[in-house]
Amino acid sequence: MKNSKKLIMVLVSMLMLVTMIAGCGQKIEPPELVAEAYYDLIVYGDTSKLETMGFAADDVNTIKEQRESQVKTTIKNTFSVSGLKISDEQLNKVMQAQLDAMKKVTCTVEPVSSDKETAVVTLKTNYVSIAEVDQKAAEDAIAEVQAMNLTTQQEVLDKATELYINKLIEALNNIQPSTETVEKNVTLKLQVFDVSGKTKKMWSPENPVTFGNDIGTMVTK
Repeated sequence: MKNSKKLIMVLVSMLMLVTMIAGCGQKIEPPELVAEAYYDLIVYGDTSKLETMGFAADDVNTIKEQRESQVKTTIKNTFSVSGLKISDEQLNKVMQAQLDAMKKVTCTVEPVSSDKETAVVTLKTNYVSIAEVDQKAAEDAIAEVQAMNLTTQQEVLDKATELYINKLIEALNNIQPSTETVEKNVTLKLQVFDVSGKTKKMWSPENPVTFGNDIGTMVTK
């Protein structure tokens, strides 16, 4: 199941939601704080910085609920497309293990340049190799099943799926972040948003989708 990048794409949609529901306070937060807030949302599911930027409690709760729901749906669909069955209990465990694994990475954001309309910051983060542990879990599960001499194809599939899920959860729970870091310059634009008839100036990634994809590539290298 190769779904780490698909999971990231789901979280990117949360970034787009944030842009749409930006709070209506008048304070302009510095671009590096905005970049950190988006990183925290996408990678950690942490909305605390968004709250300090003036997001309403109801909007923050909506973001959290939609994030978990969409991540869960993405994982379930990935199993389904692969022809694998997963119970609700297993699904919840896989989802939580993946999200917890991503929480082990850390980032720093430093300003590079800024004028009245454009800012550039450097985002530096380490990463977790989710694809690597995913592949090993699958290979180990297949090897164990091949040694069991099961008699039917369905028995093989069921046992392989069970072993794979258990091994994946264990591997994700034990995964360690890299000691090396990767970095990328991010361009933000100062934009004016119209929210319920009120306006707010806010720094926002020049291209939110590209920004989200970049974070996904960086943290799950």
